[in-house]
Amino acid sequence: MLNIRHQEGEEKRAAVFKDGEAPAGKEVALKLCIEADGVMIRLQRAKEKRGEIKTA
Repeated sequence: MLNIRHQEGEEKRAAVFKDGEAPAGKEVALKLCIEADGVMIRLQRAKEKRGEIKTA
C-alpha cells in the first residue's frame, strides 16, 4: 500500500515538474496577491539615494 502511494506521488510530481501539467483546483481566484522580499541598493546619478530590487 505504501509503495503504491509513493509511486502515485512520484507520478503526480513528474506530471507537474517535468511535463508542466497544472493540477486541477477546486476554486478560481479572481485576484491573487503575493508578497516578495527585496534588496536595497545605493543608486548613483539618480534623484533617490536608494532603490529596491525585488527578489521574487
